[in-house]
Amino acid sequence: MIFSTPTNSVIICATDDQSFANRMSYAAKLIEAEAYSSSNFEEAVSASRQHFSRCLIVDFDYWCREQVHLTDRSIARETPLLIATPSGDINAAFIAGAAGAMGNFEKGIDPTELGLLFQAALLSEQTLRETQPYDNPTFKILSTREKDVLTYLMAGEPNKRVASLLDIGLRTVESDRAQLMSKLKVNSFTELVKMVTEIENDLILTRQKIFCEISIGMTSSNVAVTGD
Repeated sequence: MIFSTPTNSVIICATDDQSFANRMSYAAKLIEAEAYSSSNFEEAVSASRQHFSRCLIVDFDYWCREQVHLTDRSIARETPLLIATPSGDINAAFIAGAAGAMGNFEKGIDPTELGLLFQAALLSEQTLRETQPYDNPTFKILSTREKDVLTYLMAGEPNKRVASLLDIGLRTVESDRAQLMSKLKVNSFTELVKMVTEIENDLILTRQKIFCEISIGMTSSNVAVTGD
């Protein structure tokens, strides 16, 4: 069985380890995917959101040094995420799963194996989009802008910041917030967060399951790494 990398795929790595970034870039080339590295975590996350076929790689050591909250699963909910853990660090692997990553790998693995993991991650995202669209039926009644407002609100952004990010007025944000809460039939922001979190957690679990199945399929088939 041959697995092909989705076209226009990108691998984005958040790390300050240049050696690891170079190995990641080489592994990405093996599956004919574009590779970008960044020493700025927020920049890497932002860049990953701009691509349909993408995977964000986070160096666990870098993540800890930058004091990113490992229990915050908001990134993993919207971004296919793999975490590169130190060799033999079982605790780091456990934390990666708890953080919502679809999977983790040891930084020292062979580039060919790394390429297969990247490929599995990209195919998992493609499969997820085909079988469980991000536009959850619950949110189909929302307008595009209301969805954008909701995304930023769930990321913890205050109304004023949302207005700036979307280049709209503060009153417009407040109106959209009230309207989307009315459409979703929630009476408080706490209820809204609970509803969205439950849906997004289901998304994380589904992504993890698909990645596991595809990874096992690649390993058992002993397939060659191929581009599209």
